[in-house]
Amino acid sequence: MAASRHKKVDMPRPELNITAMMDLVLNLITFFVLVANFAAAGMPGLEPPDPTNSAAQKNENPNRINVNLMPNEEMKGRAGEMTVGSTKIAPGDLGTLVALLERELKISPNVDVFLRADKSIRYSDIEPIMHAVAGSGVQQFHVVAVTSSE
Repeated sequence: MAASRHKKVDMPRPELNITAMMDLVLNLITFFVLVANFAAAGMPGLEPPDPTNSAAQKNENPNRINVNLMPNEEMKGRAGEMTVGSTKIAPGDLGTLVALLERELKISPNVDVFLRADKSIRYSDIEPIMHAVAGSGVQQFHVVAVTSSE
């Protein structure tokens, strides 16, 4: 008998056609980029207030007190100077800060306090001041971040 030879049949290799998926991804990326640009265009351009030229320091609003925390130039990231209205005190002198705020609260109980700090100052230097302001009995307390002029 003759040896039977079986012919090997080449089966097609399965392929994954991702053309449609890539087209969808590209369309989604384009959509989100355009939506983000439109959303950014609708936002107003704001500049944070400058603590050295403040309306509250000029007593234009008597029911508002600014607590400005300025950076220390030698020690990056640390608080160097604190002003309460026009009074300069050391950043660690929380007793004087509380006494000044309590004195203002006796004069006008609805005082707004705005804590303004440079973005380069560590939060660990700002947190005790926030606790001291909150502990002084102030009802309206706002935190404002000021960008440094670099």
